[in-house]
Amino acid sequence: MRTLCILTPTNTCGICTSFGCILYDPVFGSVVFQADSENSNGVIFDSSNSAIERQRHMQPDTHPSSGPVARFLEDDHRRLEELLNKALASESRIEQGQYDEFRAGLLRHIGMEEKILLPAAQRANRGTPLSIAATLRLDHGAIAALLMPTPTPELIAALRSILNKHNEVEEGLDGLYAICDKLAGDQTEDLIAKLHAAPAVAVLPHSDTPAVLGAVRRALERAKYESLSNSMPF
Repeated sequence: MRTLCILTPTNTCGICTSFGCILYDPVFGSVVFQADSENSNGVIFDSSNSAIERQRHMQPDTHPSSGPVARFLEDDHRRLEELLNKALASESRIEQGQYDEFRAGLLRHIGMEEKILLPAAQRANRGTPLSIAATLRLDHGAIAALLMPTPTPELIAALRSILNKHNEVEEGLDGLYAICDKLAGDQTEDLIAKLHAAPAVAVLPHSDTPAVLGAVRRALERAKYESLSNSMPF
């Protein structure tokens, strides 16, 4: 069996051992999706180098009073929101191409925060994780899990609900990004360069197997979104 992490081209991202992988599932006893070389039906996300592309074209600066970290990541939020709006073309029809771009972009965004931003903030905070880091990581697990099944209007509504609350915690004068801007100090330029250079995540096809759908429910429940879990049509 080979274990695939959504956040790094290697299988040793450090999150699994340090914090609990955002896709960790206690029932499986490992990251949620594993596969052998003959059957990858369970694997949703892979980050193999063959599919990595660099995304460097961000929206114009619309936050003149914010720091560079906040501007960069908030602009990415707006870009992803626009993609999701385009993906839900109507109440009953989803534009798969737009959704695929949103899905890949959101996973890359999560990777930037999990692999670059939060570790940098912890180092700058004398090795102490930010108080909001654990909650954000649980949210990331729930968000990533919702990207696994085939998208439906109901699933997108749940995703939007979490993203709206999650983004509020990250944005604003007292949000994660503002905290990171303050902590970065003379390391800001290096941090921004690393965020720009973050690799894309190669996204494999959706899966609607019972194992996947059960893992989605558990990820939502771990992040305290029981009402959303109960509302899922599976």
